[in-house]
Amino acid sequence: DEALLPVNEAELTAVTVETLGDASSKTQGLGTSSNDDEKERDDGDDAELGLLSPAAVSSTEDAPPSARNGPDPPESPRAVDRRRVSWGRAGVGEDGWNRHTVTATVAYAFLAAIAIGYDEIFPVFAKTSRSLGGLGLSAQSIGGILVFGGFTLVSFQLLVFPALMRVFGVTAGLRKGSIAFAAACLIAPCASLIDDETARWAVLLASQALKITTLAMLFSCVIIAVNNSCENRAKARVNGVGTSLAAFGRVVSPVVHGVVFSWSLRLDGWRERQFVVFIFVSACSLALYALVSLLPKELDAPPREVEDEVAANGG
Repeated sequence: DEALLPVNEAELTAVTVETLGDASSKTQGLGTSSNDDEKERDDGDDAELGLLSPAAVSSTEDAPPSARNGPDPPESPRAVDRRRVSWGRAGVGEDGWNRHTVTATVAYAFLAAIAIGYDEIFPVFAKTSRSLGGLGLSAQSIGGILVFGGFTLVSFQLLVFPALMRVFGVTAGLRKGSIAFAAACLIAPCASLIDDETARWAVLLASQALKITTLAMLFSCVIIAVNNSCENRAKARVNGVGTSLAAFGRVVSPVVHGVVFSWSLRLDGWRERQFVVFIFVSACSLALYALVSLLPKELDAPPREVEDEVAANGG
């Protein structure tokens, strides 16, 4: 034991410095090992959570520390900037609608006003006496005509309308339906000029069937056009505005058509005065034709959404 002790103060200082150097080296070695172990644990946790593939984990473990911090991964397809996405509609703004949406919504409200005007004025015309140009029908007869129109509507929607949509499409169906309804409006008053009761009933039923089918086609097409003109995020707002405008039209239209019909009854010098109000409805239908002619054919299909772009990119 006495041989292991330093013999003088210089040797004691040398031994102390050497001991401190060895301790510092061991501490640095332990710190480096601890950092490596912590990084390996982090990579293992990422792989377990699905953030890294097993192959990426193995390559990370084999690579030197300087090569583990590679370039940032590519941006996820779901993080696509909405402003860079092609929406499939020219001129669609940030709100998800454009001028075609406004046109289609106004057309829907105008159609609602025209349809309710005809539906409200027809029973009045049918009840009016023959001396004033009406049909002089009873309430039961008028109800029978309306019931016939209901059966015709159900049959048309189930059997005929899908085939017409495949042939014409939405925008062409709107244009052709507007012209057909303008013609159908002029058939009902012709029945008042027929003396034979059977022939008069045949004309009335044909008028009701043509009127109800053309209106069904028009309403279906215009609603599809409204929804195809805007994106999903704007559909609730657009349909809310359209329904509100249509409700306003349904309030005003019966008053306007009633005033026109009352005025026509005072035209004593014109034998065909019953045609006045129906000519007015027909003219409104032609105005609807001019309005829906502004809608492009691209409204026959719904717009592409962000989800569609992501799916196309393999997201």
